Amino acid sequence: MLFTILLTIALAFGTETQHSPSQDILSSASIEYKFINEACKTNVSQTDTQQKHYVADVLNVECAAPEGYEITLVDSEHFEQLEINQNQFILIKGGNGSATIWKAQNETKKIINLVQGDLTLQNIEFQFTIINGTEPGTEPILNPRDYIIYAENDKLRPSLTLKQCTFQSISGVFDNDIFQIFICDVTKAEFIDCSFKGAGIDKVSNVSMIHIESCNFTTLKKCKFQDAQIYHDVGPITLEANFKGSQITIQDCEFTNITLIDEDSYAVLQVTFLETAKSKITGNTFINCSNVNQFTGALLIADALFDGSKDKYVFSNNTFTNNTGKISGSIYVLSNLQQLHYDFSDNNFKLNKNNVTDGLGQDAYFNFSNPSQNWTVDIITKELKGMFKGSISDAKNASVYFETYKDYKDVVLSGFITLPNSQTKKWYQNKYVIIGIACGAVVLIIAIIVIIICCVYCRKRRATYSSKGQEKDPLIPHTQQRSV
Repeated sequence: MLFTILLTIALAFGTETQHSPSQDILSSASIEYKFINEACKTNVSQTDTQQKHYVADVLNVECAAPEGYEITLVDSEHFEQLEINQNQFILIKGGNGSATIWKAQNETKKIINLVQGDLTLQNIEFQFTIINGTEPGTEPILNPRDYIIYAENDKLRPSLTLKQCTFQSISGVFDNDIFQIFICDVTKAEFIDCSFKGAGIDKVSNVSMIHIESCNFTTLKKCKFQDAQIYHDVGPITLEANFKGSQITIQDCEFTNITLIDEDSYAVLQVTFLETAKSKITGNTFINCSNVNQFTGALLIADALFDGSKDKYVFSNNTFTNNTGKISGSIYVLSNLQQLHYDFSDNNFKLNKNNVTDGLGQDAYFNFSNPSQNWTVDIITKELKGMFKGSISDAKNASVYFETYKDYKDVVLSGFITLPNSQTKKWYQNKYVIIGIACGAVVLIIAIIVIIICCVYCRKRRATYSSKGQEKDPLIPHTQQRSV
């Protein structure tokens, strides 16, 4: 009996102290996941002593999660210059409700230097600062001196994405040309819902906004570029397609109140195709873009002899309003190709101006520097009409002008087309008129049917009342009965 009791107690204690190997694995995995999560998803604060103070401190801790780092800047302002050189996904975002303001901490050439990796910046506002000289007579120093964001590496080819970010410019002409963003030899450069604000239309600045070259995929969507007077030989926004098969997309962006005063700055937006590429520039607005000394105010497009693309470069459904340039107000095309593969359909031109007599080419000018020997004025004119199908302009005459050159200097052919005015557009070309006519026709048919039904109903009622009245009338009138 005693042996049975002792055996039962021993078994009971043995059961309670058993530990399954699977529980060890789960516990270990839980601890490991917690460690990975803490290393990869982190807050950064320079006011909270319990948090890491710099993004660099977070990146120094290895992250094993496949989705990479997610770093939140919790303060309203953040001061740091950062180099990113690790092959991982990295998201850095502002996290205090409004955008976190990011400035350089010390004197530097760049705030962010992207060497490798896939970097996303979200909800951050970048600003320059001025460092006053410590000795009398010394000039103030712009900080950063060269770039806010710099990305370049032809071997590692990093990627950069910006979402809901703001870039504030600064007035002044400094010793060297400044770029807010300079990108070269990268895989992807993507800007979504970003804003680039100049120092003001009345304040000169030699700060350029974006320069991108040698990029496989370039995208600007719903971005705003505004309020700047720029003295910069490159121009505010320059995009170059240097790789075969590269793509440039600019969609639903706004370019507003920008004036160029440098003699070497060709346009507010300059797109150059140096290799076979694809482009889609649609739904954008160019308003009050002015170029005092050069080709055009709004958009310059250039291609090269070794661009063998057969696809059309699409620049459609854009609006150009009150733009001014030396040769064309809105569009200048410098083409070295012997094929006309542009699409300028459904664009809207208003109040654009140039410095040419009679306003020839005030909406668009084409410089064909290497024309085919088979081209004639009629052939080019026919092609231009096809390119601008559906486009309208308030210009009276010859707002799209072209010239072909021999040896890049002698004009051989010239001509023009006149875009239709919105008021003179034929009714069957206006979808709203067609919709209105269709709706009116439907209403008219319904009204006719209702009238017919009412007429039939009234006739039936009248016939019914007439038959009842005849039954009640006496065969002999009352007056005759009395006389008898």
